[in-house]
Amino acid sequence: MKVRKECELLATCGFFQKHCKVNELACKGFVSMYCRGEMMDQCKRKQYSRKHGKAPVDEMMPSGLIYRG
Repeated sequence: MKVRKECELLATCGFFQKHCKVNELACKGFVSMYCRGEMMDQCKRKQYSRKHGKAPVDEMMPSGLIYRG
């Protein structure tokens, strides 16, 4: 049985808290790739948080692009 990893920041991630109720399908893709997938360490939100000691703006997607909704 494979243990499923999840990003430790997912529960408090401002992007997902703010935008996933409106755009659930896109968020599911991000979650499967970045938050529970092999691109977890490539998440630009996580990298920003580690570098600056605080979360980026809620509009920054895991890819690093800014969501303009």
